[in-house]
Amino acid sequence: MLYGAAATLTRVLVDGAWEWWFLLALPAPLLIALALLQRAYAVGHFGVSFATLQLADPLTAIAFGALLLDEPLPTGLTGTVTAAVAAVLTAAGTFALARTTPLTR
Repeated sequence: MLYGAAATLTRVLVDGAWEWWFLLALPAPLLIALALLQRAYAVGHFGVSFATLQLADPLTAIAFGALLLDEPLPTGLTGTVTAAVAAVLTAAGTFALARTTPLTR
């Protein structure tokens, strides 16, 4: 979720509609997210950590964009079906990745 917050702050900065405290706020979620992710990798659950990141990052970025930045979500049957198929394929691939065992040397 912190990477999604950082993506939202970055989008606001790029669009130019920001205030001075946005520059101060941007490094915090990035550094905390990086530290938490590296800790999860160090514990030995790389597959689960990576899979969770792959699902949570785009979902939170989409949610923050839609709720905070008023970005449009897909509309119409084609947009909805495409988004649903993409979400299902991403989830299936991510769960398959999380279930794989790492190669040992």
